[in-house]
Amino acid sequence: MSTEEKTKTTSRAATRRKKLIGGLGAAVVLAAVVVTIVSVAGGSGSRSGTLMTINGVQYDIATGANLAGADLSGANFTNVDLSGANLTGANLNNATLTGAKFGCIPVNNAQKCANFTNLKASGIIGTPAPLPAKWVLKSGFLLGPTVNLSGLSFQDSTILASSTAPGIDLTGANLRGTNLKGAALANAILTNADLTGALARNSETNSGSFQPTTFPAVIWNNTTCVNGSNSNSTNNTCVNIGY
Repeated sequence: MSTEEKTKTTSRAATRRKKLIGGLGAAVVLAAVVVTIVSVAGGSGSRSGTLMTINGVQYDIATGANLAGADLSGANFTNVDLSGANLTGANLNNATLTGAKFGCIPVNNAQKCANFTNLKASGIIGTPAPLPAKWVLKSGFLLGPTVNLSGLSFQDSTILASSTAPGIDLTGANLRGTNLKGAALANAILTNADLTGALARNSETNSGSFQPTTFPAVIWNNTTCVNGSNSNSTNNTCVNIGY
């Protein structure tokens, strides 16, 4: 074989190697992308949606998506459909939810509804519809079972009045002068909360008497009661203390 023929043969072999390596590289990149999307979406019944980077993390925003524990604060979910999504422990503080949907989707001949367990949701902008059962939007707060409103201030407000939020977490909340009339807060967590001057009585009955708001199974721990006393020194309760 002549020198010229050897050179051509070597050149063709090098070209084939480059194509092979290039193809493998593209396959690796594609595989990485697929793995990333699947790991973010997760959850039975999830559907492909829109990739959104929120607070430095990329999420597949779709119906049925698994967003448990996600920091979605400040995100814009205008007209986004998150029906059936798992938002357990997620943070939606200051998010825009105009026209957002948090309903149910069919999965395996059943209905999978959006899960708001332990959700943080204050400073909400816009009005989402629908919401999970027993959840309402009031003055920028999503209120419902087990909602996490720890550390927030409701001083002198009526936001929680007549609300139904069993299991609500009000740890460290400022409830001074808060109107809690008619609130149903069974199993609430009021550790380190301040209830000084709070109104915690139901509306007047036909007999003209007032009944205290009921707090069954509430956690009273270092809670400041209505009259300023501490629950730790009043048999670990603030019920009927200071009225």
